[in-house]
Amino acid sequence: MNSSIRWTYLKPREIVSELLKKGYSVSRNIVRYLLKKHEYVKRKAQKNITMGGHPDRNAQFENITQLKQDYPGCGKPCY
Repeated sequence: MNSSIRWTYLKPREIVSELLKKGYSVSRNIVRYLLKKHEYVKRKAQKNITMGGHPDRNAQFENITQLKQDYPGCGKPCY
């Protein structure tokens, strides 16, 4: 996590609502402006590292295909 990034989970309307509870009247536009001015960003989940390919990734699918071909010939009912 980058400690130089300032963030919030709250949306501007949620911030306005909290400020109103404390007796401050402010618009969402002002809140958006101030968040941008002070370089706050909305915190969101993100994937940073890709999993990449695995050399045996296709092996499971090949195994399933082989089992499907072998199963009907074994004398057991197919579902």
